[in-house]
Amino acid sequence: MIKNSFNMKKFVSLIFMFCALQTILVAQKVIDFKVTDINGKQHNLYADYLNKGKIVVTYLMYTDCPPCNTLAPRFQKMFEDFSNGKDQVAFMMLSISKTDTLDALKAFKAKHSLTTPLIGPEGGSLTANIQFINARFGPYQYVPQFSIIMPNGDVVFDIVISRLEQRINEAITGLSTLPNKVKINYSIPNTDSQNMPSNSSFFLKSSKDLTYKKNITQLLKGSTTFEYPSNLLPEVDSPYISFETSESTPKGIIGISDVIALRKQVLRIDTLNADAMIAADVNNDGRVTLSDIVAMQRFILGIDRVFPDRPSIIMHPATIPIEIKGSAQNVTFQPKLIWVGNVAN
Repeated sequence: MIKNSFNMKKFVSLIFMFCALQTILVAQKVIDFKVTDINGKQHNLYADYLNKGKIVVTYLMYTDCPPCNTLAPRFQKMFEDFSNGKDQVAFMMLSISKTDTLDALKAFKAKHSLTTPLIGPEGGSLTANIQFINARFGPYQYVPQFSIIMPNGDVVFDIVISRLEQRINEAITGLSTLPNKVKINYSIPNTDSQNMPSNSSFFLKSSKDLTYKKNITQLLKGSTTFEYPSNLLPEVDSPYISFETSESTPKGIIGISDVIALRKQVLRIDTLNADAMIAADVNNDGRVTLSDIVAMQRFILGIDRVFPDRPSIIMHPATIPIEIKGSAQNVTFQPKLIWVGNVAN
């Protein structure tokens, strides 16, 4: 439905392809979880830690377990030695027992003077623990049980306490082989070279920081490959790519044939394909109806110079997230841009 603004040819596909090839794949990846510690602080495994390049050390325990009580001070000491989880390493104590009430966990915390995040059943520990005790990463036999989760989701499973600090240091050293960067390539099918329609750009934005907006097309100056995060495109929470345009619809892109095709759809004489259905919703109300026909006719007759509720070109899907998984990644996306109103093939 999209036509090249330089040669007036239609673009061919609507699908926005986003394929990531991870070059490091080791065993099963950890499943994301969200838990809340006994102090009420929420911990999102990927969003708060792994996606930020941190290692997470987990300690499976329960309050009435004698060895768990014996080793709790050693785990607390490691937590303190590694900057209380504020730098490269985060620590979590996760109860595996349904009987560990909030009061029992608070007593356990007080007994051992813990500042390490302590999570019980009320905070979601039982759900988070399932993957560690169901042989996803290896045979599970007992508590206390220690594991290290790398930023790319790999798990170093069931480490004895005497070797835990050594394994943590080895994991920190290994971070240099797990770059928290994404190399992104993009191309626009059926265009002359990589030319964008005039007055159009891809942008990097954040769903958390609404003030963050970087014009990728402008910053790259003709290049179609970039790294994120980088000096040009600094790191931000929840990044995604979007498309914007102020391009006017060129003459000849929308005509009587588009109105006829739209009428056939509305009257159910014919059925538009998926590309055409998106182009046909010129009033942007989520439907293809008689009002779209009226708006199209007004545009062709010159009564309206633009479609008031929609830009001339749109991208579908409208956004695509960028995910940093802590491993070397190469990502390619091929956006198909659509001229609104260009319904007929």
